[in-house]
Amino acid sequence: MPVDGISSPICFKGSESFDFIRSIHSGRKSRVWVAKIEEDVGGLAGQLCVVKMINTAEFRSREQIQHILDERKAAYMAGQNSDLQGRCCALLGTYKTPDQVCLVLTAMKGDPIHHHFQRAAGGHFTEYRAKYYTYYIASTLRILHREGYVYRDLKASNVLLVEGRPVLIDFGMCKKIAETGGRTYSVCGTYHAMAPEVRALSGIDHDARVATTSGYGYAVDFWALGILLIEMLTGKPPFGYRDGDIGDLFDLSRGSPSTIHWASGFHPSRELIDLVEKLLQPDPSQRLTDWDATLSHPYFTGITDDMPPPEWDHDLGADLWDTDVSDESFTSSSVDVFRDF
Repeated sequence: MPVDGISSPICFKGSESFDFIRSIHSGRKSRVWVAKIEEDVGGLAGQLCVVKMINTAEFRSREQIQHILDERKAAYMAGQNSDLQGRCCALLGTYKTPDQVCLVLTAMKGDPIHHHFQRAAGGHFTEYRAKYYTYYIASTLRILHREGYVYRDLKASNVLLVEGRPVLIDFGMCKKIAETGGRTYSVCGTYHAMAPEVRALSGIDHDARVATTSGYGYAVDFWALGILLIEMLTGKPPFGYRDGDIGDLFDLSRGSPSTIHWASGFHPSRELIDLVEKLLQPDPSQRLTDWDATLSHPYFTGITDDMPPPEWDHDLGADLWDTDVSDESFTSSSVDVFRDF
């Protein structure tokens, strides 16, 4: 069953189709808003959504344009796949202006998972919480891979806790690679979670153990899952982030898993060490890249998809979805943003 009964993306009229409530992200390439749909189309009038406005002036190459097309395709697929509903944001529709292309996405009312573990005791999750979230995210990635998509940008800020369950957002790096032999060649992702085989393509990482000219595939998501698991358990990525230059970060992760930085006082179990060692192999041919084997790993004993989620902070991020208070900055900037619409 397609999301909200929508069988194809809606072509919204434009900015007048929405009441823009507040900006939740602003960057050089895009801006993201919480909005309420005002156009009476598809039975969506009155519903909250997220509008991602992408500045076309920032498109410098055909590859960047393809990223947007891939994002639209992946987000639409997520809304059509019943197994992914509630696990990912999904595309409702699109519109464009002379300056922007805009994606209208389902509102996933949550807060990034790193906000939750930073607020937890000690600045990290209990092992049970981290284990549950990792298992659930792995189940979601398995479905994406089954559909031929590699996510490529798994990190804490791209995972929201919605009603206690982790939800993937932002398909900006997601790509369908089933038609290309399961390989792709773009250098993209976030440094602290980027697999060695992706960095090898950048020309920065020259280590012969990870050098590759044959691109990369689904294995990059397994690597990123291992990074996120450790980050949730310890409060920090295993190889440093923002506390050293990129070269130092690369040198550390090349030598994984022996160079993993476990938090002081944290004593990983044998099962955890085994799982992490298998996920964080620098050579993708040696890495654990089978979802059935991952989800049945002894570390996840007793964890299932359908069990109730661990208790979470219900108030964290709730103000983002408060429709009684709007962000007036849209009114003041809208003339400039949509001057040629």
